Amino acid sequence: LRSLDIRGNDLAVGGNFNNTMSTDIPGFTGISGGYTYNIFGVRLNLEGGYVSHFNESSVSEISLNDLCFNQSQKLWAAGSFDCTFSSLSDDLGDGLFNNVGNNDGFVALYAMGNSNNRRYAQQVGSAEDDNLNAMSARHSEYPVLAGSFEDWFYLPVPTGSFNSGPASILNPMEQLNICNSSIYNEYLMDFPIGSRDIFVTTILDTLAPVFDIYERTECNTTIIAPEFHYPS
Repeated sequence: LRSLDIRGNDLAVGGNFNNTMSTDIPGFTGISGGYTYNIFGVRLNLEGGYVSHFNESSVSEISLNDLCFNQSQKLWAAGSFDCTFSSLSDDLGDGLFNNVGNNDGFVALYAMGNSNNRRYAQQVGSAEDDNLNAMSARHSEYPVLAGSFEDWFYLPVPTGSFNSGPASILNPMEQLNICNSSIYNEYLMDFPIGSRDIFVTTILDTLAPVFDIYERTECNTTIIAPEFHYPS
């Protein structure tokens, strides 16, 4: 178990498991993951009754580091993954949610009214080790994120959405209009001052397409699905 949050009459707990997880919660016997490495979040009422859950799965190691409710009782989750994040890549398109470097961060949103109702997912990372370690959305729909990075740190953002600091540049990729998106793979690059820097940000723009580390010659992904652009 890695994290918990309470808002109103709802309690959420989340963490990691390998292969399968069993519980003694009435109405919820457990989860059988699609791949070896798994993360989960379970929504309960304050009496301990099961409401819903989410599960993501991968052939490579993944870790849920934090979760939190937003104002509309949806559940944000943040963490890290190594190599590839299989369930997100399977759903969103070939090559998406592959590592930029050794360890990348992810953030996802779940409506949680029905199990596994994922509404949004995004990746951040650099060529070295990175983590999304903590988040909070107590008074907002969108989370404040905190973590660490070791090299040029990539944050997918549309042009003009952020006033960059002296160590940051906004890099418009040459492959604009791929997948019918004028902001496809535009991102903010932030360079660390030390060997490992920390960040606290709300920069993650939900209108930006899913971050794609590959240079495409044609649109062979499903990233333009509206449900993954804005967490309604």
